[in-house]
Amino acid sequence: MKGFCKFMSVLSLVLCAAVFGLVWHTSTRFPDSVQLTDVGRVETDQVSLQMDLPRSVETAGEIGSEQAYSGKWALWGIVPVKSVNVTTNGKPMVRVCGSPFGIKLYTDGVLVVGLTAVDAKVGSVNPAVQAGIEIGDRILSIDGEVVTENEQVSRLVSSSAGRSLVVEVERGGVSFTAHVTPVKSLSDGVYHAGMWVRDSAAGVGMLTFYDPISGVCAGLGHAICDRDTGIQLPVAGGELVPAAIFDVVPGKAGEAGVLCGTFTGGTLGVLAGNTQQGIYGLLTTQPADVGLYEIAAPYEVQTGRAQMLCTVENQPTWYEVEITKVSVADTDKQSMTVRVTDKALLEKTGGILQGMSGSALVQNGKLIGAVTHVLVNDPTSGYALFAQTMYEQAQQYADTSASTLLTSVAGVTVSVSPDAA
Repeated sequence: MKGFCKFMSVLSLVLCAAVFGLVWHTSTRFPDSVQLTDVGRVETDQVSLQMDLPRSVETAGEIGSEQAYSGKWALWGIVPVKSVNVTTNGKPMVRVCGSPFGIKLYTDGVLVVGLTAVDAKVGSVNPAVQAGIEIGDRILSIDGEVVTENEQVSRLVSSSAGRSLVVEVERGGVSFTAHVTPVKSLSDGVYHAGMWVRDSAAGVGMLTFYDPISGVCAGLGHAICDRDTGIQLPVAGGELVPAAIFDVVPGKAGEAGVLCGTFTGGTLGVLAGNTQQGIYGLLTTQPADVGLYEIAAPYEVQTGRAQMLCTVENQPTWYEVEITKVSVADTDKQSMTVRVTDKALLEKTGGILQGMSGSALVQNGKLIGAVTHVLVNDPTSGYALFAQTMYEQAQQYADTSASTLLTSVAGVTVSVSPDAA
């Protein structure tokens, strides 16, 4: 018994020495002060910092504009190590726009948007289907030639003279090889593969904001998808251009209305990303804006009154709306539900229209989000995305060179209709 007690005493001393040594060693590696760039991700007074070991800084008070805190380092948030001074340099500020802009998007490869049988001598056949090609596939190359335009695919297929073509196809991120043997159509005497392909898309939406420091802009709040397949279009390049609204088709229950826009010439910048959280680009021309606004954290967004900024006629205008639901857990898509309450806007549009995507939402003087979708059965309401989500997505393109992206779109013409091949 005495031996066991002696062993436990020695073990306790060793463990205490080990813990003390670990705390002392680690404290020498911990800085005495920490500066945090807060974008609203902290919802409590516990600030987590990723270092070599799991540890945290405990602070008192709310993280907001530039402030100083006293805190302490703690291993795994439990074992106190040393005191630390914590400062925050405030939340990011962006310039809010609410103006229409045009998007010209060029796909990476060409997208298969339709499959049609060819009336040949042997009967009605579809070479693309026989080769295993499906709607939504991307054609990357044909016989070793990289394809980026509809015309290329049509030329290579029609000039095949019925010879089997080696086609590189991408589906769901996986590439494979298909062997397509075009057949001659009895109707036009041209060889066809039985597929419709698209190499570009174009549209008009609302520019939400731009970062005056990086020059990155954000709009729409959702991805541009192929109108026939609903598939998100992969980006090889694209342009952002000025646009104007020329007509309004009001919405009604069961039928979404439309803001009709047109490109007005000139350029705003280059397309950098087409994501589920919106369209992002690098500005080459500074667009008009309504001022500098702080990005609100999701936990700052409340149900109740807010303002929506969008262009329905000649210039960006503020309209009254109500935030009816907030989902802090859903930061990627349906973060909020918004309902139009402004009588003038309801009279003119019936509520939210297609083409209003990207309309800025402001509450308590802060940018809280952007409208993304209309509820077809209730056009007075729609979904919105948190501004913080869009801002964080935008920062991924902050170090990209606009001049580099411009080389991918020089001399390219948008042709949004699919071509037969």
